Amino acid sequence: MRTINMPRLFSDGMVFQQKKTIHIWGVTEKFSEISATLSGNDDKETQTVKSDGDGFFHFYFVPLLAGKGYELTLEASDNENTTVREIKDICVGDVFFCSGQSNMDLMIERVKDNYKEVPETCDCDDIRYFKIAEYTNFAKEEFDTQTGEWVKPSKDTIMNFSASAYFMARALYKETNVPIGLIHSSLGGSKITSWMSRDMLSGYDKLLELADMYADKSFVEKQVSKNLSNSAKWHEDLDSRDEILTKVLAGENVEGYFSQNSKKLVVPGYFRDSELKNFCGSVWLYHEFNMDDKLSSDDYHLWLGTITDSDTVWVNGHKVGETFYQYPPRKYEVNHEYLCEGKNSILIRVVVENGDGRITPGKKIYLWNDEYEMDLRGLWSYEIGAKTTRILPTDFINWKPTGLYNGMTAPVTPYSIGAIVWYQGESNADEADEYFELSRRQIEGYRKAWGDESLPYLFVQLPNFVADLKPEDTWTDIREQQRQILEKIPNTAMVCAIDLGEDNDLHPMNKQPVGERLSRLALHFLYPEKNIEYSGPVVSKAFVVFRDNKGKVTDVDDVFTKYDSRYLIKLELDHCDGKIIADGEVNDFDVIDKSGHKFVARCIIKGNTIILCPIECVERPGKILYVNHATNTGALIYNEEGLPMAPFRMEL
Repeated sequence: MRTINMPRLFSDGMVFQQKKTIHIWGVTEKFSEISATLSGNDDKETQTVKSDGDGFFHFYFVPLLAGKGYELTLEASDNENTTVREIKDICVGDVFFCSGQSNMDLMIERVKDNYKEVPETCDCDDIRYFKIAEYTNFAKEEFDTQTGEWVKPSKDTIMNFSASAYFMARALYKETNVPIGLIHSSLGGSKITSWMSRDMLSGYDKLLELADMYADKSFVEKQVSKNLSNSAKWHEDLDSRDEILTKVLAGENVEGYFSQNSKKLVVPGYFRDSELKNFCGSVWLYHEFNMDDKLSSDDYHLWLGTITDSDTVWVNGHKVGETFYQYPPRKYEVNHEYLCEGKNSILIRVVVENGDGRITPGKKIYLWNDEYEMDLRGLWSYEIGAKTTRILPTDFINWKPTGLYNGMTAPVTPYSIGAIVWYQGESNADEADEYFELSRRQIEGYRKAWGDESLPYLFVQLPNFVADLKPEDTWTDIREQQRQILEKIPNTAMVCAIDLGEDNDLHPMNKQPVGERLSRLALHFLYPEKNIEYSGPVVSKAFVVFRDNKGKVTDVDDVFTKYDSRYLIKLELDHCDGKIIADGEVNDFDVIDKSGHKFVARCIIKGNTIILCPIECVERPGKILYVNHATNTGALIYNEEGLPMAPFRMEL
């Protein structure tokens, strides 16, 4: 009997890209005859081909318009038997390959408290989601993904959807009523080079040598073993020397460790602002609060923001939760029976691995339910459990060059898509100078792999963020490199997210507007007839006006009259339909003169024009910077569609 093996993408509920050739492929016995029929909505096409010497077969069906209710049937026969493969509930619509690192990977589960209506309103048969599991191969490109199935959003499935991708699909479907397929392939912490092939990295010899090193399975096994051993030894040693932990695990009361004479720590706060600066080891934080006449029969929520690096939490001696790494929000459930009238206590063991502990400032620290809320911010007592040295670095194997491309991207490239959606860059912040060139190679390489030189590339510029940035992490440089992609590479479009981040969180929860802005980019490329605005204001023309020209450029005369400035800079803008808006004072423009001195410039908005007034600038201005900081310090500039002007640098 003949076999018919096909990639997991070819399964019930799949979505084909409309208006593009439909490529169907798989493997059977070599030199075998196999037929395929695609039918539905009065469309029907049958083809018969022969597999090659390796058993591979390919069908190329004519493009179809959007629709649903299609079926695909494949048949392979030998002299005695016929093998039939049927795939049902197929849609034709718009398919997006959604990739990148953690902010693309961030699931609805993580943002559910911001979007409580989603589980009850998400049912939609026309949105289909295919999640590719984390997998690397440094030796070759995979034929198929390791896992994956087409899933429709429902109360039971939606929590596992990428939030950015889902909100994009929801907004796009509302606008077009066309079925949407989301192929999600991302991994937190990954670098752009993880998602590039060897050809794309040609000339980057050190990166290719690294890929060769990790193609050796025995070497990788040693690295995995070393990671596990280093972590286990570090934690076991720390735990063995932590006297308070020993007593807690034995069920003993440890409140006696915390008295009026205990050291105090502001919570939330950075440990670096206390005697715990550069501390590695375990720290126990203790806080008492009163609940007289406030007890409820409903259970409570204990929210502690984010904590670096890991934590375990007890309420009145009852363990209520633990988290093993720094990024997830600490949202623990507290049984109402754990609480009592009068004095209650919270005990947190924080383990700091790299000398930069914190309970993140700016996050809500409180105990609550629908009837009650207790703010837990303030001075907490603390005691050191045990002190140690920094943990040895982890070798993040799956972030190495080519591995994710081979394992999670290459298997998809024969499958027609409408656009690439990319959200990545945080992990390249310490090597920003290379980001544009790497992106150019990636974009060109992806377009070649998909066989479409004009394939739209939609991406998210890094948002505002401050908390964890090191001196070498130049997010402003990455943002500018991303803007250069938009400016220099055709058929690219960028979501400006400078207003959608959280200064104290690498993983901002505000994913709905990210998705909605991505949907505008998709509409711009796939539905140009809708003529939807997809970009914030963009400078189309900039020139310097000298005070001596007063009266010749009349629309700036009043600015010269008001401010004692030798120069003004006039910026004319596109993508603002005649008007730009700023909700407050704009103070994120800097001007650099020809000698390299930087000056803050006042910003005056007139219709779709910006006048910059660098009052202290004596030499001729040579460059403009807009939001050239980790985060904005004043109001941002928007068009009437609510889309912000992206950070930029511009020579004059």
